[in-house]
Amino acid sequence: MAEAKVGKFRWLRETLKWFAILVGEEMVRAKLPDYLPYALLIIAAYLTAEIVLSGRVRALAHRVYLACSTRYRMWTYLFVFALGGCLLCFYWWAIGKTVTALENRKVAQEKIEPLNPLARTEFLLEAAKPLREVYLIIDLKERLTPEALKHFRAMITIANTNTRYANATNQDNRHPTLCVGGRDSYPLATINGREIKWFGVSDLVWALNPDDEMLNTQVSTGQTETSQIILGGGTYGKSPFRTLADLDAQWVNVYMTEPLFEDVSAIHFVGNDYILLAETADNLAKEGGAPLVPAKLLDALMTDQQDIKWISLMPKGSDYERFQKEKQQLGHDPEWFPYTFYRLWSLEFSNYTPTKLTPEQRLALSGAG
Repeated sequence: MAEAKVGKFRWLRETLKWFAILVGEEMVRAKLPDYLPYALLIIAAYLTAEIVLSGRVRALAHRVYLACSTRYRMWTYLFVFALGGCLLCFYWWAIGKTVTALENRKVAQEKIEPLNPLARTEFLLEAAKPLREVYLIIDLKERLTPEALKHFRAMITIANTNTRYANATNQDNRHPTLCVGGRDSYPLATINGREIKWFGVSDLVWALNPDDEMLNTQVSTGQTETSQIILGGGTYGKSPFRTLADLDAQWVNVYMTEPLFEDVSAIHFVGNDYILLAETADNLAKEGGAPLVPAKLLDALMTDQQDIKWISLMPKGSDYERFQKEKQQLGHDPEWFPYTFYRLWSLEFSNYTPTKLTPEQRLALSGAG
């Protein structure tokens, strides 16, 4: 009777333990997503300790310890220490790969969402409204400080290919174009006699052909590190695209500094409350080339960092990986032509329904803009 009662309480204790673990993991995922890998590592380490300290494993370890001669018993501690370290490293690697895969899947879902009738109707109603604000959002692989990020620049341009502007200052790009971007801007603060850098950006929203500055401001998060760079803000009725619907079937180009791209996990383009474009860094290839915008616009972003060059980003086509692999093996370009080496950036709302921002994403933009 006593054994049955003990077994019942043990079952209840185990149930409550697993319930607490699951609730804790979900709370971290919802409220502190940047710390989710650490929480999963702690859970994995705890469960491993539970297994190691169980009766059978402890008994087996004790038998192995006694089987060793006295001379080598000290080495068993070092072996266990090394094994534990390797196990933790494996856990961290596996958690990192899993979290990255989940993030990539999330971005892919944001990029192309099924044509849900209700979501589609809601988007079409919103698309007819004025284009109020635009953002280029860059997700980083991990939280970084200003010292780690250093100087960066990024820009997305959307050109209205349906018309040309006769008096364009840049004859290479005569289409009315919306430019959204910015660069680093790290304000200094002194706390307890120590000077620190806050993370911040200089936002720029500009219309070309005709040229008109909509936004040029500096924003700081008041934090010493960040996992996301948000550039952009309000259009104030000056955009060459008056509504969200006007962005449909338009060409897009994305640029940034090469050192920044090494730290990027995904990029998003947001208009009003919708994610209009999203892509993971794994699906992007980098090419040389600066934005086709007036020199005064580039100067506003580059200033004292002329030596750090721009790169343009292109979505990889179906032939990209195969072509690059054969090129590396042969030492020269393969004989066949990669017709789908790149995919074109374009906004095609007829093929997908943009995803609406969550309240948390909307709040993050409110703080940035």
